[in-house]
Amino acid sequence: MGGGVSVSGRELYGVLATGATHQEQPMAFDTHASVKKLQEAGFTPQQAEAQVEMVLALVEGNLATKHDIELLRQDTKEMETRLNHKIELARRDTVIWLGGIVVAGFAVMAAMIGVVIAFVAL
Repeated sequence: MGGGVSVSGRELYGVLATGATHQEQPMAFDTHASVKKLQEAGFTPQQAEAQVEMVLALVEGNLATKHDIELLRQDTKEMETRLNHKIELARRDTVIWLGGIVVAGFAVMAAMIGVVIAFVAL
C-alpha cells in the first residue's frame, strides 16, 4: 500500500468487518463505511476502495451460509446411513462366510474320522 500506511491483516479485518450474518447471505458488508474507516486510517480514497473490493471478493467467495452448512449436515447424515448399511452387509457376509468355513471344517473332520474308523475296522 502506498503513502507509508502499514496495516496488518488482523487490523484490516477489524476495520472492515462491520456487518452481521444472515442465513442466506454470508456477511452484510457495508462497503461505504469500510472505505470511510480505511480513509480515516490513512488510506487514499483509491486505496481504500481497491482494498474493500479485494476483501469483499475474498470474503463473499469463501464463506459458507447457514443453508450451505445445513446441506452439508444432511449429506453427511445420508452418507453415514449408507455406510452403516454397507458395514452391516459386510458383517453379515463375513459371518456367513466364516460359518461356511466352520461347516466345511467339520465335514472334513467327519470324513477323516470315517476314514480312520473304516481303516481301523479292516
